Amino acid sequence: MIIGAIRTPGTVGVDVSALVAGLGLAGFAIGFALRDAVSNTLAGVLVLMYQPFRVGDDIKTGKEREIWKAREGSEARASG
Repeated sequence: MIIGAIRTPGTVGVDVSALVAGLGLAGFAIGFALRDAVSNTLAGVLVLMYQPFRVGDDIKTGKEREIWKAREGSEARASG
């Protein structure tokens, strides 16, 4: 349906190359904008699937002297 909507003006004699280029750029921009959101969503799904942290584990982050303690439920507390 989308391809037909793009090809139809071309059969009438309208230049559709600008439309195709614009759609390509729009797709690229949308993909680039959603990159971080999709990446974070997939990371969250993988953490839920593999469960690399158990209750009582110490989780060291990239920040200096910050250690999180894994707790029951969704709570976590920073220490250090």
